[in-house]
Amino acid sequence: MKPRHLLPTLMILLAASSPALAFQPVEAGLTPLHERLDEIRLQVLRLDQQLQAEASEPVERAQAYRTMQALELERRRLLADIGQTRRMAASPLVMHLATTP
Repeated sequence: MKPRHLLPTLMILLAASSPALAFQPVEAGLTPLHERLDEIRLQVLRLDQQLQAEASEPVERAQAYRTMQALELERRRLLADIGQTRRMAASPLVMHLATTP
């Protein structure tokens, strides 16, 4: 390959790989949200067991139910945030603006 063709070839390769490279930090940034979703899932399982237990007091069951509702609302918000972030990361306009100095 001639030296004058090397630079355009490298630029084309860099441009082709940049969307994949730009998406990886987005997924890494979503890791805490996924970890929180896992925590919520475990808390809901624990609270569900508390609701199923007949030995627990009605006040405890009511508190567990309210906590489960709050966790479900948080889970929905986290899923919406993750979806919105992925859609924004896939947008060519956002990707173009993010890579400009």
